[in-house]
Amino acid sequence: LLEYGSCPATVDRGGRSALCYAVVAGQEEIVRLLLAADSGATRARDRRGRTCHHLAAAYGQVSVLGALLEVTQGLANLPDYEGFTPLHYAAHNGQVGLLWKPVWIRLCSLRLFLAENVTPHSSQV
Repeated sequence: LLEYGSCPATVDRGGRSALCYAVVAGQEEIVRLLLAADSGATRARDRRGRTCHHLAAAYGQVSVLGALLEVTQGLANLPDYEGFTPLHYAAHNGQVGLLWKPVWIRLCSLRLFLAENVTPHSSQV
């Protein structure tokens, strides 16, 4: 589809792009291909304000999250429309191993995780 001019940032009715679906499925090679075509596609948000970073964290897609963070480090702390960061999603969904990955610790601010007393256990993500 990319060869025929399809835009990786195009979203469906739910606000998800091809990049989002590749992230959820853990398709690192496809994610890298889509990022090479349009790294701005990572800025797309679904109806809840989640980026691909939120989805990668929620589904425990460590290698995919690493690929995303190589291109878009600044989005690691971006909250969704309810104030939850990708780190919140990882913790809430039991992705404990993801929380201690060096790439995550380097790029995420734990202050945001604790901001306004919002933790994965105090609210529904």
